[in-house]
Amino acid sequence: MPEVPPPADSGHPAPAGDSASRDAGDAGTGPAWVPLLALDHQLFPAKPTYTTRELAQAAGVDVEVARRLWRAMGFTPAPDEAAVYGEDDLAALQMAAQAMTDVAEMTEVVYQARMMAASLSRVAEVVSDNIVSNLHDRISAGMSEEEIVQGLSGPGREEIDRLIGYVYRRQLQAALWRKLADPGQIGRPVTVTVGFVDLVRFTAVTEDIAEEQLGELIDRFETIVYDRVTDSGGRVIKMIGDEVMFVTDAADEATAIAVDLVRTFHDDDSVPQARAGLAQGPVLSHGGDFFGPVVNLASRIVDVARPSTVVVSQEIHDLLADRLEFSWQPVPAKRLKGIGRTALFAVSGAVTS
Repeated sequence: MPEVPPPADSGHPAPAGDSASRDAGDAGTGPAWVPLLALDHQLFPAKPTYTTRELAQAAGVDVEVARRLWRAMGFTPAPDEAAVYGEDDLAALQMAAQAMTDVAEMTEVVYQARMMAASLSRVAEVVSDNIVSNLHDRISAGMSEEEIVQGLSGPGREEIDRLIGYVYRRQLQAALWRKLADPGQIGRPVTVTVGFVDLVRFTAVTEDIAEEQLGELIDRFETIVYDRVTDSGGRVIKMIGDEVMFVTDAADEATAIAVDLVRTFHDDDSVPQARAGLAQGPVLSHGGDFFGPVVNLASRIVDVARPSTVVVSQEIHDLLADRLEFSWQPVPAKRLKGIGRTALFAVSGAVTS
């Protein structure tokens, strides 16, 4: 059984909004507490020794800088007198301080910390869901706390750091090639095709199914979307409940992706039908997301698309009207919210004999 520190030694601050502040009295009432301590100890084995002020002093930064970076990562700053930070926290703060000295302003470092934390928090949620499910199965099987802790396994700290570092370097490599492959485009607005795909009547469907089935439906939706978009050279920007936003560099790629997705969901009885809206033009790229009138237009278009249809802007139609792989149908001009009356076209894959 892994060595587990007593509850009083568990001093890492809880995430913002987390009412479970690791108070020993509260935690001791549930069967998950000892396994939680074991997991906590695997992640941060050293006992916390620094208060916020001591941590800032050791890193050579102002205490408010330390608090601001901690908030940027999504955590509530600890009380001044609480020794809740360890050597890992000190090393991270020293790296941030060095970055501010060498290459970046404070606001830029805080922004990067916020974006990194937001992305990794989703990874942590997925991994923790799997751990909780495994723990629940063991508790339901009547295992003792010692048996549960002995059965806890997973990648160690070094393996986690290497894996996350590898994925980050691969993503950074891809982003740099997208943005720097053509030096003539540096500093110019980014032009992309933006697509939104959503599931039709998703709310009504989910009211009649169990939570487990809902999870399976969402997993199925996300799997199909990620596979189709990435296989065709696009990028999934974000999942928004029952809707996905993706981008491509070329209009024909986005159109083919949307047509394929809508057809796939139409033929798949395990998920509701889908619809899609596309627009192309210059966008603002910021924090891994895209903003601007083109994004707004694509979002409004999908709202007026009928089930199992793909509707695109005038610009995309004009670009691809002569392409034999697509079939076009004018859509009666729609008055889109915040945009006005807009010419639109429905597109499908051309029928081949």
